[in-house]
Amino acid sequence: MRVSSHSFSWRIEAPAWSGVLTLGLRSRLMALEARGKVRRGWITLALMLALGPALVLGTGCASTGEAAPEVAAAPELSSDPEAAGVESGVDGEDYDPLFDGFDEDLESAPSGFPDPLEGTNRTVFGFNIFMDKWLLDPLTKAYGWVFPGPVKAAIRRVFQNLGEPATTVNNLIQLEWMDAGVSCSRFVINTTVGLAGIFDPAARIGLPYHRSDFGQTLALAGTPSGAYVMLPLMGPNNTRDASGVLADFAMHPLTWFLGPTNFLLYTTLGGGQGISTREEALPKLEALREGSIDYYAALRNAYYQNRQAEIWSRREHRRDDWAEH
Repeated sequence: MRVSSHSFSWRIEAPAWSGVLTLGLRSRLMALEARGKVRRGWITLALMLALGPALVLGTGCASTGEAAPEVAAAPELSSDPEAAGVESGVDGEDYDPLFDGFDEDLESAPSGFPDPLEGTNRTVFGFNIFMDKWLLDPLTKAYGWVFPGPVKAAIRRVFQNLGEPATTVNNLIQLEWMDAGVSCSRFVINTTVGLAGIFDPAARIGLPYHRSDFGQTLALAGTPSGAYVMLPLMGPNNTRDASGVLADFAMHPLTWFLGPTNFLLYTTLGGGQGISTREEALPKLEALREGSIDYYAALRNAYYQNRQAEIWSRREHRRDDWAEH
């Protein structure tokens, strides 16, 4: 088996790969440390990971009475980055595709919504888990079992149609005239021809559904997200978007007739965590719960990614004009 690392190479037996990998990795890391690209702590960790298999193999050979495989002498290590095989990057700067790329990924990774209230949020989260187990999940599954697929789809369309006025207003505030025309036309067509939104004839004539909310409007205006909050029964949110929910609720048509009573209907059937929406998302939530070590952290990260997608999916052209939050 032939192992090489740019400026040097040697021949070894296959079982001794770990020892040679340690030498080669140590050479690379020393060179990177010399130019300040990798800290000593990273070097120690990398060497421990590389030495682990070698120690296990050596212990196994000693216990069975077999001689450990010999490794040919490695060339003398040099502190010169070029001698260690470090590539030269643009403008004469050294660049290593492994560690430099790793550092860039860490620096560019999204931080997510800040969570200074994590202790309180986890307490509310525990309450929500209890309510999910003993109330909401059974209701959601019963709802899914009682109503056939077409009926559940029709219920979702009705609540989507009721949300079109708020979408239209937010599109106007965002200066998105085309989207405002689409959402306004959808409301008129689906309310009349579509029988209050039970059917969606607007989509069939080229007016697809989209959603704009006041939280998105605030984000496009440069409003920071604020702290991550876990709302009782309603689930994850942030301070900016939570205030946006109240604004969207005020623009909901049923609020004009039912007043605050509509809030119960809005949250239990058609809101962001309503049963009709929850029933559609329940399999994904259960998969996330079963596949995560820390369900709270996993849900927080999933909410961040989903919320970013909701804000920017139709507003990519605004990233250069508005600050992203």
